Amino acid sequence: MSSDSLDTYSEVEKLLKDKRTVLYTGAPCQVAGLKCFLKKDYENLITMDFLCHGMPSSKVFKENIRFLSKKYNGSVRDYKFRDKSLKGWGLVTSFYVNGKKHYESGRLNAYFCGFIKGYLNRYSCYSCPFRGQRRYSDITVGDFWGCEDEMLDIRKGVSFAALNTAVGEGVFEAIKDEFLYKETTPEKVSKMNGSLLLSEVEDIPEVRKNIYKALSAEGYESVVKKYLITEKRFLLKCKMKCDIILGKLSNRK
Repeated sequence: MSSDSLDTYSEVEKLLKDKRTVLYTGAPCQVAGLKCFLKKDYENLITMDFLCHGMPSSKVFKENIRFLSKKYNGSVRDYKFRDKSLKGWGLVTSFYVNGKKHYESGRLNAYFCGFIKGYLNRYSCYSCPFRGQRRYSDITVGDFWGCEDEMLDIRKGVSFAALNTAVGEGVFEAIKDEFLYKETTPEKVSKMNGSLLLSEVEDIPEVRKNIYKALSAEGYESVVKKYLITEKRFLLKCKMKCDIILGKLSNRK
């Protein structure tokens, strides 16, 4: 689910006119929308987007929260799409229900699976004009998947930062001493982050159409059972592995 821009464009414009320096971050389309809204460049504006995988509708996310609330018999709070506290850099979702923290492997969580496979995106995301090398932001950041040959310790995660403009280069130059970093190339980053360089229109998965039809006609639980659950053998294997990890964490306390 994407963030809601609300009144941020007009708020940014006011701050810029008041000579305040503004760092605006958002999805590539949101940054492009800001630039379109402002209609002019500002020396005191810095923009940063992220490597976007596409945006599921808010309806699906809300249905996911209702589904989990029913599954765990309570209201879901503090939902983290990717939580590093359990396994470090990985695909783990976490949330609280009735004060207890729950973890689900990203490959077991139905919403996560649908997102990663590109089954839940809005139609516009499959033909997004803001992916690839045409960037409206000064800096693009993202997870550096496939960076094992670049960095020694990736347990807590490794990000990449693409400096798209002179403004972006200036910002990084001013703060680079605060980071452990290593120079790389767009080609190396794009090996497992293809949308950094590629801007082709994606085919809309047929299953995506079926998911949203079923969501309206049958409800989210039916969608989960029909389209978003992995085969049982894999589910059992992941559950056993997750139980082992949780057991080890409990023994540390």
